[in-house]
Amino acid sequence: MKEFKILLVGDFLSEKEISIALNSFQELYHSVTFKHQRRLKLTIIESEQNFPELIKMLKSKKIQTACQIVSPVDQSMVQSILKDSSIMFLPTFSNIGKLIPIAFENGLPIVSLSTEDNLEKLDNTCSQLISVSYKSEIETMFSETLKMLYFDPAACSILRKGSLTKFHADYNWGRQKVMAK
Repeated sequence: MKEFKILLVGDFLSEKEISIALNSFQELYHSVTFKHQRRLKLTIIESEQNFPELIKMLKSKKIQTACQIVSPVDQSMVQSILKDSSIMFLPTFSNIGKLIPIAFENGLPIVSLSTEDNLEKLDNTCSQLISVSYKSEIETMFSETLKMLYFDPAACSILRKGSLTKFHADYNWGRQKVMAK
């Protein structure tokens, strides 16, 4: 099994949503053996001014060795991370419309909440959406979803193909017309 790289775009999340993400990853990370812990990676794209608080949170959850924090200013690093990630994790109630084409262009399935906005743009061919009706269990549900995707690479591969297909169908029309000429 290769590394399972989860991308968290912290700049688009509230403090509470970052906490949900870190708690979900913590639950996943500490529920597997050391062999699997070595393969789980969380990359967080976050503004540099938030690094100290984020590092403190990672240490308190004992997940700092599995995490990498990157500034969005370093665009070459961000592009490399997008190409190398397994999924994009966005546990947010906010509109993630700007991130969807970026994720899909890089073949990244999205794990998020089943909000009205997300249900309009995402489906089970390219994403895993968690019901918002179980707020008290959201972290566990995210953790279980991430675990399922980690232990079932075929499911992740199907979602990856679905995200690329959705990108070409929904977001790439301008490029296709140019390429056809």
